[in-house]
Amino acid sequence: DNSGAYIGLFFVNFLCIAVADVIIDAMVVERSEGKSQAVATKLQSLAWSTRSVGGVFASFTGGALIKDMKANSELCSVHGIFWVLMVFPFFISLSSIFVYEPKGKGISLEHAKKLWIQLFKTITRKNIFMPVLYCFLMSSTPSSGTASTQFLIRELGFEADFMGVISG
Repeated sequence: DNSGAYIGLFFVNFLCIAVADVIIDAMVVERSEGKSQAVATKLQSLAWSTRSVGGVFASFTGGALIKDMKANSELCSVHGIFWVLMVFPFFISLSSIFVYEPKGKGISLEHAKKLWIQLFKTITRKNIFMPVLYCFLMSSTPSSGTASTQFLIRELGFEADFMGVISG
């Protein structure tokens, strides 16, 4: 049973997505610093549009692979499809190594400690911690999305590859 390995891979996948998201947002902030709000809005819109296009591309890729798997099962497997779709975010994070970042002034250990203490105090405030905890619990518990998808496939007769394409 490889469930532990797959859970680890999903964790790495989501971690890579989070790292890429932070890098993109930091680049947007850096590029829009000292410029008008319109420039920042355009850059953020470009970033979100690019993410959306990537999601649609991954959905269509997954749908096409599922369709191919049905047609030619020896070429593709469910595990292979997961590997292909999980590699994309990894390469995005890996490509961040090549982003040029000019060397800045370092911060002192004292200043870093003050920042961590300030961050901890901010996160543990009730008006911030409770909504974050709620969002975490809602995201980490099962939802009706999977059940709805299975209902659409089994009861209403939609094809699994079509559902894979539109579920992105």
